[in-house]
Amino acid sequence: MPPWLDHILIRNKILEGDLQLVVEQKAQIERLGQNLKEVYLPLKTSDTLVVEYRKWLDKFGSSLPFYQGYSTSKNVGNSESDQKLITLDRFSQHTLICHSCNQAYQVTNTVKQSCIGVAIALACVSIPPRNEFRVS
Repeated sequence: MPPWLDHILIRNKILEGDLQLVVEQKAQIERLGQNLKEVYLPLKTSDTLVVEYRKWLDKFGSSLPFYQGYSTSKNVGNSESDQKLITLDRFSQHTLICHSCNQAYQVTNTVKQSCIGVAIALACVSIPPRNEFRVS
């Protein structure tokens, strides 16, 4: 199975399931002006890796332009990427970035443009010429 087909059928559907929730949670944390530790109640069974990653950002994230650690953050809500309109569609979030999916998109777009050209050419050929001269 080509990677782009795997992305369409399986992976993106799983990853996109929580995308809206994650974006809304991030906005809520920024509105409250508190750190993640004060707002977030982690589940011991499923959120261990998330909490450890955020704690790692607390220790080593200071060199990043922005980050949201567990108890600290840097320029969250002020970054250039946060100022832009966040689009949650698959095209801007995945297709433009993923090499396999972008390549499949380019090929599909080229085939589409070619089909449009062929359809226009066939339509022009199939129109009978108008007879200007009448024989009486």
